[in-house]
Amino acid sequence: MRERRDLVILAVFVTLLLVLPLFINSYFLAIMILIAIAVIGATGINILTGYTGEISLGHGAFLAIGAYATALYGKHLALPFWLVLPMAGLTVAVVGCIIAIPAIRLRGLYLAIATFSLQMLVEHVFRNWSLTGKSNGISAPVASFGQFEFSGEHRFYYLAVIVSGLMVFFAWNVTRSRVGRAWLAIREKDLAAAALGIPITFYKIQAYMLSSFFAGIAGGLMAYYYGYVAPDFFTLAVSVQYLSMILVGGLGTIYGSVVGACFVVLIPEGLRLTTNIMPKGLSVNLLELQQVIYGLIIIVVILFANKGLAGLWTVISNHLKRIKIVKSLK
Repeated sequence: MRERRDLVILAVFVTLLLVLPLFINSYFLAIMILIAIAVIGATGINILTGYTGEISLGHGAFLAIGAYATALYGKHLALPFWLVLPMAGLTVAVVGCIIAIPAIRLRGLYLAIATFSLQMLVEHVFRNWSLTGKSNGISAPVASFGQFEFSGEHRFYYLAVIVSGLMVFFAWNVTRSRVGRAWLAIREKDLAAAALGIPITFYKIQAYMLSSFFAGIAGGLMAYYYGYVAPDFFTLAVSVQYLSMILVGGLGTIYGSVVGACFVVLIPEGLRLTTNIMPKGLSVNLLELQQVIYGLIIIVVILFANKGLAGLWTVISNHLKRIKIVKSLK
């Protein structure tokens, strides 16, 4: 925190998150839980795509592996929650490392096609493997710590928010370290980064593993929250949705991951509310146009705020500061 004001804002924000369940019902708590999970997943793909420049259309596959690993570890091995969740993340990180070895040799469209193929492959395996229940899916255990169960929205809300906060805090520190600067250098120009002595292969594999770890944690929380895991939860549309989060929120910024996750998760709720308040004669099911609206939003953001909503806010904030400085000089 560079200024005391930043620390105060953070303290107020954390306090609001902690007292929020006292003032809202279970429906809005469920939305907050989905946002918290989406923030973890969006932060993961932003590390890979936003910071390192590696395009991925297979993020939904990593979420799926994390969710199924959570269900299998908790159900068949009867491991405790506090051990299952990090194990699921590490399992997906290992898979990410295996995928990274051939993927780092590809660029641009070829890399996108490769990750798209991974998405299709994982989805096919889970739909046809008896261990994962095929298309019917499998049940997941209830998250518990000793005798205390995180059942219901009010209890699970605190679990999701705490885990999400810890993951974002960790990612924020990593991206502000030497590792984060190396990722940015590789994203801007990998040949120049190599000339400066940055081991490109090492840092790219590291980015794949860390991104996969975040996806595994997000998938694990989804499994615990829903109590059930099925292939339909992790289709290609999910991968596209997470890409849209970081495009709308802002590439290469953790704050953008948070803003983008909130924005994209709230879109269906906003569309549903708009549909409900529209006159009957003009009633249109806007939810059916959700993907179209996603595309329009991304186009608008790229045209008018190519650094996302987070970048737009930074531009506005800097402009206001300049106005304040000019007025003080006068």
